[in-house]
Amino acid sequence: MIRHRYRWLIDMLCISALLGVSASSCSKQEEPDVFPLLSDTEITLSLPEWTPMVQSRATLFEEKGDLKNVEKGRGNFTLYAYVDATATKYIDGVRTWYFDDPDDSDNSEWMMLDGNERPITYYWPNSEKLNFFAFMPYNNNDDDMSKKTHVKVLDYSKENGGQFECALPGSASDATEIQEFIYAYESGKTKQGQYNSETKQYDPLTLRFKHPFALINFKLKGGSYRMTVHNIKFSDIHLNGTFSTKPEPNGKWKYTGGAGEYTALIEKRIPNDINYNTNLSDWFIVMPQDLNGVRLTLSATRAADKTNLTETAIEKTFTFSNSEGKEWKWEAGKKYTYVISYGDNQEEIYFNVEVEEDWKLGYEHNIDVE
Repeated sequence: MIRHRYRWLIDMLCISALLGVSASSCSKQEEPDVFPLLSDTEITLSLPEWTPMVQSRATLFEEKGDLKNVEKGRGNFTLYAYVDATATKYIDGVRTWYFDDPDDSDNSEWMMLDGNERPITYYWPNSEKLNFFAFMPYNNNDDDMSKKTHVKVLDYSKENGGQFECALPGSASDATEIQEFIYAYESGKTKQGQYNSETKQYDPLTLRFKHPFALINFKLKGGSYRMTVHNIKFSDIHLNGTFSTKPEPNGKWKYTGGAGEYTALIEKRIPNDINYNTNLSDWFIVMPQDLNGVRLTLSATRAADKTNLTETAIEKTFTFSNSEGKEWKWEAGKKYTYVISYGDNQEEIYFNVEVEEDWKLGYEHNIDVE
């Protein structure tokens, strides 16, 4: 299944591909029905052009180079492979690191490492199909990192594929240290499927990482001055759930526990702290879900006029309703900006929701709500 790389690691080489010896000491002799004879074709990896979410103080995968940038704490992911239609591990959660040779760009590659951080090579089986499950950050189930992502990776199953659960906090601010969690799942991959008849070589396996969560933010339109926005709340929101990578291609969320309240903490004065038509805060990570019946409540204070510094409490609520052709929801990989208008005449609050799709360039959908 694997071999260590380079001459200085020759003492760690498997005796023969025919023996099928793995890092976990499994062999063809020990498990004749699980691991077929190994081929002499290496499993190599590639990642397509990454389309990021957006910039934020929360640690998001926000720039095209972030998947490879070690200085930003990335450049690593955890990789598993399972024999198709089973939960049998073929690659057991190896750290995969982006090696970038500064002197030779052709020598840059995603490299799998053993427990001692030495390069190793895995080989395709001759006949079995493999299902690959990868995620970033690579050390997500470490206690400290799990607290930042609010995600815990669960055991793989042949019915559900890769799985993880999340328990998002009931409130968050732009000072909250949140690390985004992303995943990739590629199923039914074979040595034969990687063969390129034009180049007469085997192509790298492409891992397509996805955002399983959505992002939300808020803006105030011009005219909503002398206002201090304290928080924006969503009622009856799901914060806990389990994600499965099956059914493909986009997987499925299953909510756990009851719905609760989610509060985006703002505490910004307009326009002293932040200007009109500017994001009130950093981006907030939320679970994808239907918003029909959910209430959005703006809590703020404002002065009656420029000379009156006494501020009056404001609490305005908008209820999402899937009617008149509108369908309110948060979808994985999309970002939603709620533009709020609240003028001098104390009229009703108006919302405009800008929805942007990050994985389909050029897609933008605007919804006006009154």
